[in-house]
Amino acid sequence: MLGLISMGLRIATAKFSFTLGKSYMVESLRNADRSHAIPFGEFYLKSFGANSDWSELKEAFQHWNIDSGSVFSEQQSADFDPKLIETASTLAKVMVDSSKKVK
Repeated sequence: MLGLISMGLRIATAKFSFTLGKSYMVESLRNADRSHAIPFGEFYLKSFGANSDWSELKEAFQHWNIDSGSVFSEQQSADFDPKLIETASTLAKVMVDSSKKVK
């Protein structure tokens, strides 16, 4: 029984770590895009800034606004809760019932 609880906690911890790691990876990629966008903007403005008008600037930078919120704010508690405790208790009840029937 203790082994079953231990395994359930390990699985829950692994799922939590995977979900949290996925969120950190998305944020890391978003930060890398931002780090690339800033030098691109500086290069574009140095190269074409004086000779370009507002519509050309708008067209060049229209897809660089990548502020769509944080992935962490979009997570739900159901993403972290694998409901292992309920499953383990149900399994334990079934095992106890089946052992009583065998006796």
